Amino acid sequence: MPHKYDEELEKILCTQIINGEVNISEINQQDSNDEFEECISLLDSERREKEYDWMSDIRIPEFASHALTQSSLDVAQYFQTRDFVEVYLEDEGEEAKANAEAAKELINRTLNKKKLNHYLKFVRGKGINNVVGRVYAKCWWEQHTVRDVVGEDVRYEELDVDNYGDPLMYDDQVPAQRAIREPIYDDVPVIDRFNYDIWDQRNVFTDNSYVYSLQEKQWITFRSEETLASLKSMADLNGYFNLDLLEGEDGIKPPTKTKFASSAADKDKSSEPVASSVEHPFDIYERYGKFWTVVDANEDGSLRYGTEKIGLDKEGKKLDKAELLHVVITIAQAGDKNILIGFKLTPFVDANGFPYIPAIRGLCYVHLTEDGGIGDGKYSKELQIAIDDTFNISRHQ
Repeated sequence: MPHKYDEELEKILCTQIINGEVNISEINQQDSNDEFEECISLLDSERREKEYDWMSDIRIPEFASHALTQSSLDVAQYFQTRDFVEVYLEDEGEEAKANAEAAKELINRTLNKKKLNHYLKFVRGKGINNVVGRVYAKCWWEQHTVRDVVGEDVRYEELDVDNYGDPLMYDDQVPAQRAIREPIYDDVPVIDRFNYDIWDQRNVFTDNSYVYSLQEKQWITFRSEETLASLKSMADLNGYFNLDLLEGEDGIKPPTKTKFASSAADKDKSSEPVASSVEHPFDIYERYGKFWTVVDANEDGSLRYGTEKIGLDKEGKKLDKAELLHVVITIAQAGDKNILIGFKLTPFVDANGFPYIPAIRGLCYVHLTEDGGIGDGKYSKELQIAIDDTFNISRHQ
């Protein structure tokens, strides 16, 4: 089956992203991921640190009670009103005030939409942030359209009679006309909205530079899982290609269990994957950041979307005419096989035309040397262990 770009170039690109960035980032943050799971075990009141043969091996939920209390305080403070955001104005002009009020209303209306599940996402994200020290959120725009009537096209047809119904026999007779109305069909959005979701650090990969904003990172890659049907439904909106390489007898088959699930979502769970006729998902890596790209320009010098090409040669080196541009690269993975399914200029630009990464990072406490900050779990772990050990020793004696 044909590839959109040269097959060898696509393999080189996937290798540079997966092996040269994602895998190295995963190795670099392994200690941090282990600490993340230890902190989550504190919240779950699991005794993972030591396994004793004592008759009593009880965990006192001291840390869990503090975490749940903090969560309830956060919710009580944030959800007292339906207005989740306020605006800060430095311009006292009437136009600025009107614009600020409009922006505030739009944001609050968006966060109040039922389908956004903002309450649950806030509680989950704030909980991860408090316990572990950092949390990520990625946003996107989702749209679903249906074919519907959007107007009417009217054309007139001359008849062989005049306005009085008499046959046309003389030059001064005016032919009667009949209006023929034809409906005009077009795609009408029925879903057209902002959305976001929470990512924990085990499925987020980036370089280890110390930055004050996630926007300063060279690149950031999010790992998720999607079925082929889901990818097809998003193909037009996200510009996916090569999806035929994921289906049929010659296409790669999805894994029994994705790395997204085995590394994070379902880690330490002994349950077997459910066997059903529903499709199994692929691991999807979505990378935001600069990459060598060749793209055509319009007459005014602006970049022409849709003309993007991989700016590498067959040796993996940059082409002479390639530029470092903000692109979104999407890779589908099944086992050790990687298929490039997305390569496009980023559609995310601000009001001044500057590209940005559609993601934010929340920090609990700023660390002096650790880019990812630090949370309450690290400071509470040893104290929780000491409480548990003291209680269980007293019970054993």
